[in-house]
Amino acid sequence: MRAMSKSEMAARMGVSASTLRRWLKTDEEYLRSQGVKIRQKVFPPQVVNYFIQKYCIGNDP
Repeated sequence: MRAMSKSEMAARMGVSASTLRRWLKTDEEYLRSQGVKIRQKVFPPQVVNYFIQKYCIGNDP
């Protein structure tokens, strides 16, 4: 997995940017533990992978 922007991550997951923001808010504690802020534009690979696995999204490139 690679780092992704929020817009790219939302598109890959097949959801709108507002839906992704809601998801991010529900996992704010996890994001903080990874040193990531919700307002970041690009998320590191471990965060992208976490959301893909949590929401059972296919991770094909």
